[in-house]
Amino acid sequence: FERIAREHNCFEKFQSVPDDLKDIIESCLNIYPKNRPTCEDLLRKDIFQNFQSERPFNRSKVCDPFEIFTINELYHWWQLAGGDIFQELKKQGLIRSSPPILSLPNLVTIEGATLGQERNPATLYDPRIVQMPLDALYQRLAHIPLNCYYPLIHSTSKIIASSMPPPYDATGLPLVIREKDSEYQFHRGYPHTKDLILKEASKDIPPLLRGEIWAALLDIKGDYERQYLKIDKETSTTTDRQIEVDIPRCHQYNELLSSTEDNSMIIQEYLAKFSQLIAFHDPHLANHLHDINFYPELFAIPWFLTVFSHVFPLYKILHLWDKLLLGDSSFPLHIGLSVLTQLRDRLLTSGFNECILLFSDLPEVDIEKCVSYSTATFQLTPKSITSREHQNEKYHPKSELDISGVTLQELNRERCPRISVADFVDLVRNQSDSILVIDIRNPMQCAVINSINIPFSSVTFGETSIESIGQYSTTISNSRDKIIAVIGTEDTDLELFPKFLLKCGISKVCVLHGGFNLLLPITPAILISHNQI
Repeated sequence: FERIAREHNCFEKFQSVPDDLKDIIESCLNIYPKNRPTCEDLLRKDIFQNFQSERPFNRSKVCDPFEIFTINELYHWWQLAGGDIFQELKKQGLIRSSPPILSLPNLVTIEGATLGQERNPATLYDPRIVQMPLDALYQRLAHIPLNCYYPLIHSTSKIIASSMPPPYDATGLPLVIREKDSEYQFHRGYPHTKDLILKEASKDIPPLLRGEIWAALLDIKGDYERQYLKIDKETSTTTDRQIEVDIPRCHQYNELLSSTEDNSMIIQEYLAKFSQLIAFHDPHLANHLHDINFYPELFAIPWFLTVFSHVFPLYKILHLWDKLLLGDSSFPLHIGLSVLTQLRDRLLTSGFNECILLFSDLPEVDIEKCVSYSTATFQLTPKSITSREHQNEKYHPKSELDISGVTLQELNRERCPRISVADFVDLVRNQSDSILVIDIRNPMQCAVINSINIPFSSVTFGETSIESIGQYSTTISNSRDKIIAVIGTEDTDLELFPKFLLKCGISKVCVLHGGFNLLLPITPAILISHNQI
């Protein structure tokens, strides 16, 4: 401390400083951080004796409502209420604009030195404190009842619920408007249980809390950033040189980069499932794209590899990923289907070349309609329809009643998807009104409850007309909202009949994986004898 004072010609001022203050400054200037005093050590010094209170102040348990919020939350709501930090600083004279020409130097030497350029005083530290006006925010939040400031207090009492004012309802507004409504964002607090997080995230995710909620939805545990900062990355080790040498050649030890076999099978399977999903929900569009040889490989690969960040701007991607994190790995397929649905009219009137041009410059897509439609199809589609052989078994455990063993060649050959025995049995038992079972075997001793029998040999496939099926053609045509499940055995063609229904424009056609024989050991039985039909 004394040396610093001498270097700055302030030794006389140094001598006038009290000794106890000199000791404090000297100890704080210690070059070793571990030898510097802590705040508690400093407060025990005699110089701070007058500031110590004999009777500590007892803080009231009833706090001002705004004290429970962080500065980030208040600043976010203040901005939504119309606050502008730069405008307020300009009013106080802390931000001054000057012509850009004045920022150029008069002379620049060959060595790079600049002459005649004055330093902008706005870049210097200014200790002044400017208080931001909060009147607009107070007015927006003044009428909110006190219980809304404590979202963790939940009550199931009907008496308490009836005494509360009606909740703030902005669900009818577009998502972009809701994100800029300060009062609505105030009510969208962060729930602290995973069930509530999933429930609230299904409505929308506040921009202020998007990072924390995404981390919760992805099951990220612990403060990884703090743990990374604790790692000593500066001290030299014996392996530093070896790491520098290995980095340029480490790709040679990567299985995907060092072998001739890549992971194209996974993306090919994903695209095949996408084609089947289109056929399941929109047979007319699927038939048209198939007839003009316009396959998903020509336009959908960037969609799935980048999770649509390649085709949508950032503000749309955020809303899309809010819903994507609530689904499983098949949800991007439904998003792709919803994009095609919005472009459906143009695709049906376009040929191959026109479709290529259309997807090279993708038109504007309504992201809210995209999200709502993809969510609806995701909920209405049996999970086994989009089940894949290469999906992560950790999150999708399989049983004997699930789909397995389907090769990529079989998947590309089949235009209609398969449905697992587990989903099929669940639909027959619990949602019998939402499924129509078509048995294409010859009349046998037993059949599925409420199924119709159309022997494969009795159908004429020469004409693409649903009337060629016979007496059940009207029943099938009127079952637009039902899942059409085709069941048979190895003796029947389980590819031709579903493909025929697809060409006739019948939606939601699928084939029972494994055939009829897998239903025989199911208990309680879903089969009845032929005499009971």
